[in-house]
Amino acid sequence: MNDIQISMLFILMYGLSVIVLKKKYVIEKYNMSWFGPFIMLRTTKGLFIFDKLAKPKKAWKAVGNLGILLLFLGMIGIVYFMFISAKGFFTTIEINGMPEPDKFIAPRNIFLIPGVNEFLPAIWGWIAFVLSVGLHELGHAVMSRVEKVKVNSMGILLAVFPVGGFAEPDNEEIVKVEKKSRVRILVAGVTMNFLLAFVCFSLLFGPVLGAIEPIGETIITGIDENGPAVSTGIQNNTIIVGVNGNEISTIRDFVKYADRTNPGDNITITGIKDGIEKDYIISTKDAYPDVFEGVEIQAIVKDSPADKAGLVYGMFITSMDNIKIENPGQFIDFMDTTTPGQNVLVKAVYPENQTVISKICKLVEKKEDSDPNADNGYIGVYYNFLSGTSSTHLMGLNVSTFQAGSYISTLKSIPSMLTTKYGWFLLLALPIYGIDGEGFSGFSGFSGFSGTFQQFFHVTSWAEPFGVLVFWLANALLWTGWLSFYVGLFNCLPAKPLDGGHVAEEYVQSVCTRITKDSIKSEIIARKMLFVLSTLFIGTMLFMVAGPYIVHGF
Repeated sequence: MNDIQISMLFILMYGLSVIVLKKKYVIEKYNMSWFGPFIMLRTTKGLFIFDKLAKPKKAWKAVGNLGILLLFLGMIGIVYFMFISAKGFFTTIEINGMPEPDKFIAPRNIFLIPGVNEFLPAIWGWIAFVLSVGLHELGHAVMSRVEKVKVNSMGILLAVFPVGGFAEPDNEEIVKVEKKSRVRILVAGVTMNFLLAFVCFSLLFGPVLGAIEPIGETIITGIDENGPAVSTGIQNNTIIVGVNGNEISTIRDFVKYADRTNPGDNITITGIKDGIEKDYIISTKDAYPDVFEGVEIQAIVKDSPADKAGLVYGMFITSMDNIKIENPGQFIDFMDTTTPGQNVLVKAVYPENQTVISKICKLVEKKEDSDPNADNGYIGVYYNFLSGTSSTHLMGLNVSTFQAGSYISTLKSIPSMLTTKYGWFLLLALPIYGIDGEGFSGFSGFSGFSGTFQQFFHVTSWAEPFGVLVFWLANALLWTGWLSFYVGLFNCLPAKPLDGGHVAEEYVQSVCTRITKDSIKSEIIARKMLFVLSTLFIGTMLFMVAGPYIVHGF
């Protein structure tokens, strides 16, 4: 069974269960009610807490007035987002037909239910969900008491899993208060969500990420069971931070120092795993396996010296200025002696047919000023770090690289990018899109500091005594801020029964009353307008989700 079939079966079984419980009066017996697909579990205990929290009334009203502005900004933002999404979707249909279903619209990912939605981790997701929804409803309840409106009950919404919370202000009292007070009550939930997101993101992108630094970028991804490294106890996912006493920051450093090892030598690898640093002395093989000597070209930078000289993917560089190049380490050592403007004679070979070419490459300056080797010449070649007589063959290791330094630097710079659309996109799509759109180790986005990803980082400065707790705090702040923002943003949508729909109806009715001078007629007009808007927005979302499945099948 696929996701759609499982979801439909689940909904059917759930609906039948609710009907049976309702007929047997189980729901009413425990002060519960049935609202659409949800069961509302109510209680009147603890309502006194809202009166205590509502005591600084002037402060709460100021927050409520701010919330009105935030809600309308959010309303503009969510409507613009939906317009752009719908425009892109229908443009795709016009050009290429209905798009294929993908994981972004899979049934399990439609709702932000932690542990079910594949982008939301279960533990951190539920913590964020409870805080976001709980604070949303707390805002409505406290603001009701600030405006002297009674709160009849509070509780949670159940659909087997808890999917939300609620507070029930007295509707008869709400309609009697002035419009601005009523709007402050309606926007209070959204306000609390946005404020919670602001606090979480401020802490995350401020002191918390400021105390997280990369350990290294070279990770062991494979160990040859018949190689010499296996006997040392070194494990996969170990971060290499040293070779023969030399500090390793990048895989380039690793290759540079490790490839100076000769067959039969001992090589000391310093690695960190699970926060523990350890030296591993590997007695290397006394001979290289049957490999082609040279540096394999994996890609060529467009318009670079290598591109202009005719070097292409699949070639092996075997010498430079008549100096033999057997592995990436020797290539790096040679390039470290070059300068921009220097002419270099490059000899390259196709291993398959032994075709040899010799070309002159005039090196240029590197564009990346942050590169520690920016003063050396640049040829424009991406190469295989494990090619030729690389030391990894002698050790029986496979290594890979992850740009941990660039990743954490980009994360820290997100606040400074919020003056651009891309900055907001990166912040709001981070758990799905990731930093570069590819995620890490097969994952589609940034899921926080956990698992293998966490291995690349350690805590410094003020956070050092707290160790792994800082990573937990970062995860909690990330998911709480992200989910709370989306809960608030979604509720800004001008569609009932969302908060934005109720507020929009209030203001439409107010404008209509000024024009028609008839409050009853204005109320009818406002309701009809909001019904049309709600139908339009919800219908568009449903079509974008269900359309691909209807056309291409479930």
